[in-house]
Amino acid sequence: GAWYGFATAGVFQTDAEAAAYVNKNGTRLQPKATAGDLKYINTNGDSVLDNSDLTDLGSPWPKFTGNLTLTLRYGNFDFMTELYGSFGAKYFQSYLLSMNPTGHMNFQSGLADKFWHGQGTSNRFPILRYPDQNGNFSKMSDFFLATSNFVRCNLMQVGYTFPHWIKGVHNVRINFAVHNLFTVTKYPGLNPDLPWYNAVGYNGVDNFQALPSKV
Repeated sequence: GAWYGFATAGVFQTDAEAAAYVNKNGTRLQPKATAGDLKYINTNGDSVLDNSDLTDLGSPWPKFTGNLTLTLRYGNFDFMTELYGSFGAKYFQSYLLSMNPTGHMNFQSGLADKFWHGQGTSNRFPILRYPDQNGNFSKMSDFFLATSNFVRCNLMQVGYTFPHWIKGVHNVRINFAVHNLFTVTKYPGLNPDLPWYNAVGYNGVDNFQALPSKV
């Protein structure tokens, strides 16, 4: 599977910049765009911006995954940790759709502050306004995608094996373990390791799925 949509080149910072985005004939490529709107790339280089400019934006499937298990032993003490990593996948952040002013939905605290609200305030998040004449929230684009590279500590365990000098006790060991202790990632959502579903259309869609518990 792959994400298919418009590639973007940032956000128009002024009305003049939006008006100057023209084809070789001097006709505006995004006639309804103004300051704060996404700038869509004319990928095929023709005179109009339409569905022929849709392109491969990446995949929800990782390019590489790996596991690493480390074990240490000192005297009667032992230590083990399991690390898991995934790299190259791109997730659709569906919660960004909730920012559409027509939706009247709740959204992540502080997220609205990241959106464009004046020249130089953002070159990633478009303006929040109604109506959305440029299609910032209705056209599929790389604005909705984020790379979900991460390394997660699935397990960290410390154990102790009792010595044999205790009469009648043989091979007794106790251990303390923590699952999902930490995750190293720059992914902006809550969980960079989304669950997978039998229905292909749901895979790679971030609906604010919760992090696994640290049990």
